[in-house]
Amino acid sequence: MKCKILVLFFLACLLVTACGKDGEKNASERPVPSGEPTSTEVSFVCDDFFQDGFMTENYVLYHANDFQVRFFDTESRTDIAFCFDPSCEHKEKRSRTGELLEEGCVSYNYSSYPVMFLGENCYFLNQETGEVICSDRQGANRKVIGTIPQYILPQSVFFAANTIFVTYAIDYEMIETKGKNGETQWIVGDPKPKRTCGIVTVDLKTGEYRELQEIEEYAALIIEHDVRGDHLYYQLCYMDIPYISPNLETEDPSLIPEGMTVENYWEELRKHGWVDVYDYTISTGELCTVLQHKQSETVVFCKDFFAMEEETTTGLYRYTGERFRELDFPMTNGVRSDSGLVCRKGDSFVQIDENTGDIVKTSPIPADEFIPSTIIGSSCYGTYRSKTPGYLSAEDYWSGAIDRVVVFTVSSEEQ
Repeated sequence: MKCKILVLFFLACLLVTACGKDGEKNASERPVPSGEPTSTEVSFVCDDFFQDGFMTENYVLYHANDFQVRFFDTESRTDIAFCFDPSCEHKEKRSRTGELLEEGCVSYNYSSYPVMFLGENCYFLNQETGEVICSDRQGANRKVIGTIPQYILPQSVFFAANTIFVTYAIDYEMIETKGKNGETQWIVGDPKPKRTCGIVTVDLKTGEYRELQEIEEYAALIIEHDVRGDHLYYQLCYMDIPYISPNLETEDPSLIPEGMTVENYWEELRKHGWVDVYDYTISTGELCTVLQHKQSETVVFCKDFFAMEEETTTGLYRYTGERFRELDFPMTNGVRSDSGLVCRKGDSFVQIDENTGDIVKTSPIPADEFIPSTIIGSSCYGTYRSKTPGYLSAEDYWSGAIDRVVVFTVSSEEQ
């Protein structure tokens, strides 16, 4: 049975090798498919909900709750560990306090590192050292091909167009020091009045490091990003007043901005939040501002346009900044999709024809049952019953076949 599953896995993925049990071929005997991912795969290589997972139409490479790296294959609908030893049990032993007692197999060696496949290689980021590492598909023959500064604390990591992108946010002063052996170390200092956030990149072929953009604003955060061909589009959110912690009653009243009170702070705060949208051309390094200083809580990037939630409507914008259409409802969630705008309207998710503004599809599945986060070709990934990552085919999602949902492994102990 396991052999049949692996055959389906190889046929479906065309990019991946995976683990098995007794009776399978040894890892060295298994074919390692070559070739670059398609443009669609490159555009959808990360989703934060899947813990920096590498996502394609055919498979997902993700981290389980115990940091084990796993494959989910959409055609066979199997969820297996990233390991190439047929006799391996794919486990590691820890104490109740989390202390490592016995090292596990290669599927644990990546810890919480974001991992992706490209061609015949595997790439990942060691978030503790800042090293960008290349290995073969079995995780062996590793070499450091580039680094990011250690003081950058990654907020999200994604791969596209032969590049690793790292977004970060720094709330404290970072003080550079030297360790016992003269190595550079960073110490966390005092809180910063404004947050520093930005994006850095490392070219996977040359190792070249580049600072794409750095911003310092109150509560600044890059919360949406998407690669479309040669372009990275992203959304920067920030405020024009200091952000006070939610526990207002324990804060010094003098910290509350003029004109606000404890009672009306959260309502008034919405008037001080802003959004910028940027367009970065990967091949040339050119950065353009698409929109600046707009008020919105939701932005969704699509193939040729993006959607922005407005007070009672949703505006559709070209990447030139031109507003070309208005929808008669404010979307509350957006879906990363390669088939146009998919967003939430009330309790349902709908697909919009941007040329007419009409709803062309409505999923019968209620949002409290399954919330889609990414639709790539024939695959739909999302959240099952508000807490667990899961998969449906796009056809099943739009037809309402919730009984065909596959829930991802929460812990390898359940395997």
